[in-house]
Amino acid sequence: MKKKEAVTKVDNNNYLVHKICSYAFTPTKAGLFTAIKGFDDKQCKAFASKAQGNMYLVSKGKCVQSFKYAEFDADIKHDKKTGKVTKVEWELEYKSLQKCAADNTKDFKVEVKGTCTKDKKSVLAIKKAEKCKVTLKYTGKDACVAATFPLQKYMNKIAPFTGIVLILGGLAVTFFGSKFVPLAIAFLSFLGGAGGIFMVGYNFLPPTTVKMWSLIVLLVVAALLGLLIAWLTYKFLQAWSIAILGGWLGIVLVLFILKMAGVKNQNIVLGCALLAAVLAGFFSNKFKVCIKKFGTAFIGAFIVVRGVASYAGGFPSEFSAGTFKDKSNGGAAMAPEFDYGSKEALFVYAYLAGFLVLGIVGVVVQAKFIELPEEEENKDDEFKNQDESKVCGCF
Repeated sequence: MKKKEAVTKVDNNNYLVHKICSYAFTPTKAGLFTAIKGFDDKQCKAFASKAQGNMYLVSKGKCVQSFKYAEFDADIKHDKKTGKVTKVEWELEYKSLQKCAADNTKDFKVEVKGTCTKDKKSVLAIKKAEKCKVTLKYTGKDACVAATFPLQKYMNKIAPFTGIVLILGGLAVTFFGSKFVPLAIAFLSFLGGAGGIFMVGYNFLPPTTVKMWSLIVLLVVAALLGLLIAWLTYKFLQAWSIAILGGWLGIVLVLFILKMAGVKNQNIVLGCALLAAVLAGFFSNKFKVCIKKFGTAFIGAFIVVRGVASYAGGFPSEFSAGTFKDKSNGGAAMAPEFDYGSKEALFVYAYLAGFLVLGIVGVVVQAKFIELPEEEENKDDEFKNQDESKVCGCF
């Protein structure tokens, strides 16, 4: 069944047109029926072809603003004894893809403020209308949440166990990784495989019934499968170990830098990480010694920093894709949006400094105390880089 557009009246001349589940769409006269008098079907189709969104502002029958992305901010309170949700308030903010028609120095904003109530009938109404901003209020049962599962809270309980593995394993990779590259790659494959399987599995857990033991079982299964992936990597991919290490180095550097810079767009992060992995992997065989020592040192440093963060906190969470505050847990457990101008930013700067210092120290230690087979070959070849036709004894 095709979902019809919904219309919210701002005033006699302006209407907001949106669609169920925030699907991107093109507003049409057929979809709107007669909700907007004088609706210019042709103009809106042309407008949407250039900037399609999941919400539009229609003024005097013409589409003048389109909206596609929104930022979500929620305040959820729980009863400390029962754990039940006692209060739900949230805010959804859209910014237009075009500048405001009334003031081309500003974006047109639409804010939807939701409040959970026991009313069976949900109501969406205009709260305030300005030249470049409209605020709507949404109240009713549909504004409530079905369930919440504070993953970060449970992850904090597991942190002492995962943290020690990350710290010890990271230190080994940082200072000795180049000597045992296949083992280092296997360890990284274990972390990546187990982490990926855990996150995929978590998305399939039912939020209304999931318990702590479910998380533990998932973690154990992820760890076992991660070990299997590590063994397969060690067994069959040793010939590709340098390229894999180079790819890992590219991913780690990009993820760490973008996370510290506060980049939230997942498409940008993923695209940059993949590009860095491909480029680093492609050029890795030309700089084997450098990749082995530099790569293992900085990858290990990143793992150590992540392990320390499991205890100290303050590291931007992998489980938060936006702003989400849960005041019943003090705000920290749900990993709220990080303010890089705040006092908490000191944690980020400390982690960045620790990552760089530990990585550099790891490179220096490996360069001074670890001699790789490639380096020994270069020493043994006394005529390396010489024209053999000009060397005495060669005919």
